[in-house]
Order: sequence, then structure tokens, then C-alpha cells
Amino acid sequence: MLIVLIYLFLEIISFFRSNFLAITLETFSHYQFETTELLFIFLLLTWLILLIAKTTLDKKFKIAIFIVLFLCFISPPLLAVDTTAYALNAEVIYTNIQNPYTTPLNAATVPKELSDVWWMALPSPYGPAFLLITFIPWLISFSSLFAFIYAYKLFALVAFLASAWLFSKLRQRENAPAYLDLLFILNPALIINLVLEGHNEVFIILFLLLFLYTSDKPLKKLGYMTMAVLIKFSTFLAWPLIWFKNSKFNLKSFVKSNIFLLIIGLIFFKVINLLPQDFLKQNVLFINNACFYKCSPIYSLGNHLPNLFGDYFKIITFLLAYLFILYWFLIKRYEPLKFIVWSFVALFFITTKWLTPWYPTIIIPFSLLLNNKKYLLISALITAYCLLHYILLI
Repeated sequence: MLIVLIYLFLEIISFFRSNFLAITLETFSHYQFETTELLFIFLLLTWLILLIAKTTLDKKFKIAIFIVLFLCFISPPLLAVDTTAYALNAEVIYTNIQNPYTTPLNAATVPKELSDVWWMALPSPYGPAFLLITFIPWLISFSSLFAFIYAYKLFALVAFLASAWLFSKLRQRENAPAYLDLLFILNPALIINLVLEGHNEVFIILFLLLFLYTSDKPLKKLGYMTMAVLIKFSTFLAWPLIWFKNSKFNLKSFVKSNIFLLIIGLIFFKVINLLPQDFLKQNVLFINNACFYKCSPIYSLGNHLPNLFGDYFKIITFLLAYLFILYWFLIKRYEPLKFIVWSFVALFFITTKWLTPWYPTIIIPFSLLLNNKKYLLISALITAYCLLHYILLI
């Protein structure tokens, strides 16, 4: 009941705040800000109680989950405008018939509240698989922004529920305790960032879970991993998982998967009519070294080093960390869950210039699946970061 009441208050704020397209809490009133701050802290504390108490998924929690997810579905996004950006991307592609990787978002019908947002002058940073996902919400929304938002959020909700089902199946396969299911489906960072706001990390989590679930079906594994990478290109970090068969490095899988990836890459750059270096120059993730929103201490340190030396410092630091993770958790001993967790930890907390709170949500399900005190602590810390990030930046 406490969890439901907290979410109910959040939804009331979401409906009655002054600006539905709020980018941060800065557009909230003083009362709304302080209330949201307290609600986030209470949400975190209630989830931590579930973690410590190891509460299982009984009938009352099933009812609570239904109410919470329904509340998050019917309300507009609370703290982000990403669903609006997704709608603008769909308009650029499917209405204007333009290349989303060369056409800026402001070529679409930009709401006046977002007309001065700097990234409206940039093209889409998302992969083609995700842009394809936006087709059906665009098709049934008839150019209405709010119709698109709710149609898209329905997709995100279905992906979240499917991820919860896959998580439970994988948890049972590992003979892990049932209370982990509850820690996944009532995790406030996942609900707020993936269901309420609809960030496309929900689809990455879904396809990575599908990849792990179909461990004995190489073609399906390749398809699911490819889809995850083509949602957001940063998911390429998980690609080495394709190279292993029966927990051992397989040269045949290595060669075939990399040739396949090369072909996909050539087709992609041919279709968008851009060279890889031009794509990187235009993409929001690569346009300069500035810290957008908030970046990691290592990235900030690199920005304070002289010119190219700082760039090399960031690249080399990340590559060394990633190669160590690859060796330690795949080659030395095959531990795919730990490889996923630490690969994305390295990405987000070493090199990411845009450390927004929905990025690290990818880490949470896989750290929970490990069912280890250290990794449960990691999931708790990431959950806390994903909630308190909003507050700490104000």
C-alpha cells in the first residue's frame, strides 16, 4: 500500500505540474520539487526494505504491481522529453521521408517548449531497430504527440512485462530465490525510467534477456544480440558474448558473427549514405568533449588534460578496463552476467559524457540475477543513483 501511495503522489505531480515537457526538476514548483525529492527517497527506502526482507511475490504484491504499472502508463512522462524526441524521429522518417541520421530533429514539428533545446539541432543518435519500433506508435497516433506518447508507452510497458517474465525464467534456471522477481518488477529506477518515461533501454534489457534465455540456439542468439546493438550502438559492448559456445571461445562463432556484423554495418552506412567518420562527427555522443548534464570523474579529468592527451587518456582507460573485463569474465572463466554488468559499469562510469539516470538501468537486472551480496549491493547503488541523480543535479 505504501508503494502504491508513493506512486500515486508522483502521478498527481506528473499530471498537475506546470509543463508536461519538463526536461528536469528545474521546471517544477518549489513544492513539487521538495515533494518529488521525498517521494524518491521513500521509494528507494521501500525497495531496500524488500531487498533486506527478501519478500516474495504474493497476491497483494501482484495487485500493487498492477496498480503501479497502470498509474505509470496513464500519466505523461514525469522528468524527461525522450518520448517526444522519439515522436520527432518518427515524424522525420515516416512523415517527411528524410534521413534521420542527417536531418536534425527540428525539421519535425517541435513543441514550442522545446524549441530552444540544443539537441533539437542534431540528428537521431538511436539505432535503426529502435527507429523501426517507433513506426507503429507513429502509424496509430495520426500526428498527435500525446497519442504517440501513450502508444509508445504501451510498447515500453509490454517490453517491461516481457523482461520481467524472462527475468523470472532465468532466475528459476539459476535456482535463485523467488524474491528476486519482486526486486526486478518493483524496482523504482526501472519503473520510473522505463515504464513512466519509456526510455529505450527497456528494449535493450529485453533483447539481452532473450539472448541469455536462448543459450542453446545460436541463430536466435545472434538475432537478439543484433537487435540489442541496433537499438543503441553502445550495446556493442556485449557483442563478444556471441563468440562463445558451451562456455568456451569458439573460433567459428567469432568469424561468422563478426562477418555478419561487418555486413550489417556496410548495409547501414550504405542506406544512410554516410561514411562512419561522418556519422560519428554528427552524432550527439561524439560531437565534442563537453560534459552533457553530468559526466564521470574520469571523463572530467580527461577534459582537463592538454588537447589530444586527454582524448587518448579517456580512450585508453576505457579500453584497458574493457579488455580486462573481457578476459576476466569471459575468457578466463565464462560468466556472462558479470561481463554484462561490468562492461556497462565501465562504459557509464568511465567514458560517458552524458551520465543520465536511465543509462545505468541496464546494469540492474543482470546484477540482481547474480544473487550475490556484492552484486545485490551494486543493484542497490545503481538504483539509488538512477533516482537521486535528478535531485543531486539541481
